[in-house]
Amino acid sequence: IFLYSIAWSSWVPYALAGFSVLGVLVRPTITSIASKQVGPNEQGMVQGCLSGITSVANIISPLIFSPLTALFLSEDAPFNFPGFSLMCLGLILMTAFFLSLMIRAAPPIVGDKVSSNRCTDTLV
Repeated sequence: IFLYSIAWSSWVPYALAGFSVLGVLVRPTITSIASKQVGPNEQGMVQGCLSGITSVANIISPLIFSPLTALFLSEDAPFNFPGFSLMCLGLILMTAFFLSLMIRAAPPIVGDKVSSNRCTDTLV
């Protein structure tokens, strides 16, 4: 999304749209990772929290980015950069990505105990 804001040619947004299709895979991946980190009794809570976060983001983002886009597409823009809202969105996504890299994975939970190795737990 960051490159949309600084597209240097008319073909760039079309080329980047192909990569944007991969964004469809993000939510199922996050859901899968989160569901493997909790026990069977907490699945509903985790899925509900993820859905709640998604809903709040879907409500707040248009309230922030629609006026920002309108401002920078108007004549009253502080400076001439029509893709400023896309650049802000790209920076937010990159920040979230780097923050997610710093999260340490918890060991998977099997039943009621914490497991460090799934292979040895089945043998015990």
